Amino acid sequence: MSLHLKSHGKIEIPVPNFEQAWQALGNCMDDLYAKFGVDMAVQQAMAEEPEGRIFDAIDTPGRPADFAFFYWVNEDGRVDECKLVMPSGFDEFDAKLCDDLKRRARFKPAIDEAGNPLRVAQFENMNIRVAYTTTTVPIS
Repeated sequence: MSLHLKSHGKIEIPVPNFEQAWQALGNCMDDLYAKFGVDMAVQQAMAEEPEGRIFDAIDTPGRPADFAFFYWVNEDGRVDECKLVMPSGFDEFDAKLCDDLKRRARFKPAIDEAGNPLRVAQFENMNIRVAYTTTTVPIS
């Protein structure tokens, strides 16, 4: 493996059996995706991913939260399936996340090389952090 760093130039790091490890990781990810119902043949046929902003479709919990989910964007650019795979721990938020996506999310659909729209799975691992600011200026 090679790293190219501005400050140090090219650094070679020997990693024995890297190709086998990389292949094993790929197989593991394929198995994980299959467990969640992701059709890898369709994913691999995707030339362009769906375009859109996920944050426009969900209400954040209003406090720090980490959560992960799969969602499927169909040929019309709508979310028609969603699976929360790592809940945030905020029951009210978790309960409505997928419903909000299905109801409000709009995307430009994914397409294959021929320009045909595809129904594809997307994965999001969200880390929400809330910025708090203080001021010494009196509020009038």
